[in-house]
Amino acid sequence: MEGASEPLNLVGGGGRKSFRPTGEAVLELLDTVDIMQMEIDGQRKRFFPKDVEPQLPRILELLGMDARIYT
Repeated sequence: MEGASEPLNLVGGGGRKSFRPTGEAVLELLDTVDIMQMEIDGQRKRFFPKDVEPQLPRILELLGMDARIYT
C-alpha cells in the first residue's frame, strides 16, 4: 500500500486500520464480495450488486487489478 493516503479498514479488526495489512487481512476483505449471477439470452452474466463493499475498488486498484477479475 505504498503511497496510499488512507489506511484500509480491516474486517473483524475491531475498527482497526492499517497501511500495511497482511495478505490474510486483504483476503478477508475480498472474501466479503458477493457476485450476482444471472442467465440472460442463454449466457451467464456476472456483476456486482449495488451495495458492494466500499473498499473493493480501492483494494483492487492498490493490487493493480480491476473488477473484471470477478465478472
